[in-house]
Amino acid sequence: MRVDVAEIPFVRLRQVLGGEAVPGFDAATAQAQQALAALPVPGPLVVDLPQRCLHLGPHRVALPPLQLVLYAQLACLRQRGAGEDGLVLLEELEACREEMLQRYAALYGPHSGHVARLRRQWQHGLPRDTVRTHFAVINRRLRQAVLAPAELYTIASRRQYGRTRYGLRLPPAAIHLREN
Repeated sequence: MRVDVAEIPFVRLRQVLGGEAVPGFDAATAQAQQALAALPVPGPLVVDLPQRCLHLGPHRVALPPLQLVLYAQLACLRQRGAGEDGLVLLEELEACREEMLQRYAALYGPHSGHVARLRRQWQHGLPRDTVRTHFAVINRRLRQAVLAPAELYTIASRRQYGRTRYGLRLPPAAIHLREN
């Protein structure tokens, strides 16, 4: 006789449902569905490159060009279904370096000194600490601008030593990229 053991994940809902045990599976499911229906529905995310800003539902957040380009790339990767749950390694982001440089050039003009400087800085890869710092600054600006559902729009991370993944958790259908 063979016995296979598997871990089955489950969602802990007792705190969401008021901390009380609900008798019966059907009653607990109905109560959980009611609680989920009451959650706020996120507004769409529009990455507006020509206006150099993000529209997060009714909120508008202006970002400096480099931060806007980094965020736009994470939004593109999320739309494409890249990574695990929309989260990618910095190596995967780095593979999009030329695409990001093209967006940056569209913001400044192809012959700008800003573009040439960034191209030199990135010629041997993205500076990891600088990119992480930009992510933190972006998240701080988003939390200041959007109080309630800000976490839906911030850059999420799943930490694993040497393999941390970054990305957006917003559903791909809620992300719109405006480049022209």
